[in-house]
Amino acid sequence: MRRTVAGALCLAIAVSGAFAQDASELIDTYRRNFARSSLGTKYELLREASSYAGLGPLYDTALQFVLNNVSLLSSDVLLRDITVLAVNMVRKEGYSAASGTLWSLFKEFKDNTVRVPILQTLGEVAKGNAAIVGELNKFVDTQLSLYRSSVQPDLAVLDAALAALGKLGDPSSFPYLFAAYVANVNKAMTDRAAASLASLGGDFS
Repeated sequence: MRRTVAGALCLAIAVSGAFAQDASELIDTYRRNFARSSLGTKYELLREASSYAGLGPLYDTALQFVLNNVSLLSSDVLLRDITVLAVNMVRKEGYSAASGTLWSLFKEFKDNTVRVPILQTLGEVAKGNAAIVGELNKFVDTQLSLYRSSVQPDLAVLDAALAALGKLGDPSSFPYLFAAYVANVNKAMTDRAAASLASLGGDFS
């Protein structure tokens, strides 16, 4: 039954999109249906929307929905799937306006299957965002402090954070990336830190 409802809604939206005057009209149509649908249908709507371009605001809306409900549904597999799909579409769209929402979600989720895609997306969409760069710098610093105190950080997440800082290329990240380079967590992490250091702007010779 859920599949039937989802299919009907998706078909209705697709037809609406064919006659839409611009992307904003299509976004509004998706948003209305997203707001009043079940979790399963929300996921199907986002999958349907992924066939169109220019719908970045829709995925930000989906992420805000997740953020508003994460305390109630954080263990729900379907909510996680909605999150990862929306995060990946924000990256595909290059929708930088979602950066703040992404970071808020990063702090809420502890699952690296969500955190790693968020960091990968921030590395693509948050360039020039000093606030996000600062938060990522602090996160790396905290993870390295844990490592130095013999607490094992989530290496997949730390690696993704180092990669994101390299892509963002902000000179303020130098001391944190250098600290990761000399921390000797493992060879892969050292290599990642070295590559990210090489991507930074500024002259650190």
